[in-house]
Parts: sequence; C-alpha cells; structure tokens
Amino acid sequence: MIELDKRLPVIPLTDIVIFPGIKSNIFVNETIGENIRKLMMHNTPEAIGLAVKKYNAYDLLDEDDFYTTGVLVQFEDIKKTNDREHGYVVEIASTERVDVKNIVSSIEGIYAEYDIRPTERDLEFHDEKDMVAYCKSIIEGMGKNFQNIEPFLSIIRGITTMDELMATAVPMMQASREQKQELLMIDSFRDRCLRFLDMLILQKDSIKMQIEMSRKYSDRKNKEYREQVIREQINNLTNELNEIQDGDEFGNPAEEKSLKERIRESDMPEEVKKEAYKELNRLNNQGQFNSEAATIQNYIEYLLDLPWTSEHTDIDINKARQILDSDHYGIEDVKERIIQHLAVMKLKEEKQGSILLLVGPPGTGKTSLGHSIADALDREYVRVSLGGVDDESEIRGHRKTYVGA
Repeated sequence: MIELDKRLPVIPLTDIVIFPGIKSNIFVNETIGENIRKLMMHNTPEAIGLAVKKYNAYDLLDEDDFYTTGVLVQFEDIKKTNDREHGYVVEIASTERVDVKNIVSSIEGIYAEYDIRPTERDLEFHDEKDMVAYCKSIIEGMGKNFQNIEPFLSIIRGITTMDELMATAVPMMQASREQKQELLMIDSFRDRCLRFLDMLILQKDSIKMQIEMSRKYSDRKNKEYREQVIREQINNLTNELNEIQDGDEFGNPAEEKSLKERIRESDMPEEVKKEAYKELNRLNNQGQFNSEAATIQNYIEYLLDLPWTSEHTDIDINKARQILDSDHYGIEDVKERIIQHLAVMKLKEEKQGSILLLVGPPGTGKTSLGHSIADALDREYVRVSLGGVDDESEIRGHRKTYVGA
C-alpha cells in the first residue's frame, strides 16, 4: 500500500502523458537519465511521472511549468542510447494517478509531494468488457490503413481492461498533450472511458478523411500526368502538321499565337476566357479539312469583338424624376412605380438590370417611357420589335454551328 503525502523525485515528461496500469519504455535526455540512474543506485525505485506544459531546460523548470496530475512510476531498468537528445531509455511500470504539490527544483533534482488521486469505479464489469471489445475493433479497423503495425495490434488483442487499453493506445493517438492530460484528470472511470472512446472515433474519422484526401490527390495527379502526356503528343503532331501545311489558313502557328495573346489581353471575364481557351484548344486540334474549324475561329473572333467592359453610372433619382415628368404628362402612378423600382436598384447597388413590363393600348406612352428610362440611366436605348414573330429561335438564337447563326 502506497503511503500518502510522500516526497518523491519528479520525472519531467516532455512529449508524452503516461496513464496508470502499464509497463512501457520512455526516452529521456542525459540529465534526467543520470538522475534516474542515481535514484536506482540509491534504492529509490519510485518517482512521479509528470507532464510539462512547455519544456525549457531541465534546470530552469519550476512549479508553473508542470501539470498538477501525474502518475506514480516504478523504475525497472535503464539503458544508455546513442542518441544525444534521448540519452537513456527507461523501462517503467505506472501504477497510480497522483496529485502533486510543492514542486521544488534543486541541485539534486526536482522533487514534489503527492497524494493518491482516487478513481471512481462507476463502470460495471460487463459494460467495461463490451467497451474493451468495441474499442479494440476500432483500433483493428484503423490498423488496416498502416504498414508494420502488426506488433502493436498483437499487444492490443491481448488487453482485457480499459485501463491497460487507454495506457497503451493514448500515446499513439494524434491528440494534443492538453487533451491527453484532460483525459488523465477525469476521476469518473466511466466518463474517462467514454471520453477515450470519443477520441478514438475522432481519430478514426480523421484517418479516414486523410486517406480519402490522399486518394483524391493521387487520382488528380495521375489525371494531370496523363493529360500532360496526351497534350505533349498532340502538340508534337500539330507541329508536324504545321510544318507540312506551311502556312495553311488554320495551321499557322503565328495566327494561333495571336489568338491566344488576344484572349489573354482582352477584358473578357474569367469564365468567358476559360471558354475561349477551350474553343482555341479545339481549333488547334482540328485538321485542315474539318468543317468546324472556320466556325470555331469565327466564334472566338466574335467573343474578342464583344464590348465586355462598360461604365456603370450611379442612379440619380432626382434626374430620373425630372426626365419622366418632362417627357410625360400625367400617368403619375406609372412614373411613381418606375421611380420606386430605380430607388430599390440604387439601394441594392445592383449592377444587373431588371425587366419591366409595360402593358397598355397603342399610343399610351409605353415606348416613350422606355426612352425616358434609358435616358435616366444614361444607357443606350435599343428597340427590338417582336411583332409577328412565331419562332422562338428568333429570340433565343441558334447554335453557332447553324448557317447564319
């Protein structure tokens, strides 16, 4: 039985959080390793394993640098390594959770007083057994995604308690030191097991997402590589055709380069440029006898000739009201409705126009109202008469492959 309120040396744990109920190996630096070796030589096989919040130098650690809950460990063996950063490997057995106080750093080492921190055993045996089986199945499932993990899985398969399972699995989990420390400090055994299960499921989901992202990235890189190879082959064949055609109308490299430069230097929106480059690639891949070559080139020229940029002027409500009143006598309800519509456009700062439907018999001012609205917005007035049109293609337009489109 371990006595209470004893004073023991403290082993700073810089990169792990140890849980009770397991034998394990920890790596420590030269200074800490030498202190442990001296303790073992003086028949002091026990110490407190305590995680540090941030590690400076061993001789600069003070009480504020440590967490206040750790584990009681017993030293079983210590060996020298060839690694200067981790000078010793120490075989330990962790036994109990402890709360520490009065941490003192001296020439002899770091010491602290401790009390055993009891665990509330509020989980039934059969529930613990079911939880152990469920957690082991999750770990087995995650292990299928990694290589050379069979030795670790063999250890997991032999575990029968949640204490041992948490002590074995938590150091391997991709969780922060703060999250692991919070798990260690939970007094309710049931709550601690449930928190561990939550962390395990999050780990599983994280690994699944990383694998999916890696697979998608790999598929994309393979696709890009295949596309690059195919494009190089197409370019090589195109260059050979250009040499044979020697200045053919649609095989002239200088002309294709000119189109590419014009597209790059144009004021077209990015989505339109993307479509133009797509059509240019189609044009470059057409043979001289292909009937679509001229159609595609005309389409690109048409895109380049369109005025993609235009000035946008702010809506002047007072000016619009004056123009409507000067051009039209009466019809106050119509003019007021138009002013309301323009006011909403001004408030919403819309750059895109809206559709207004004016209904009435001939001669009531519908066309002239359209003129006035255009003048009020400083826009060009264009009149398209649809009287007698019965073919929707006259309004919607044809595909660019139609003759006369």
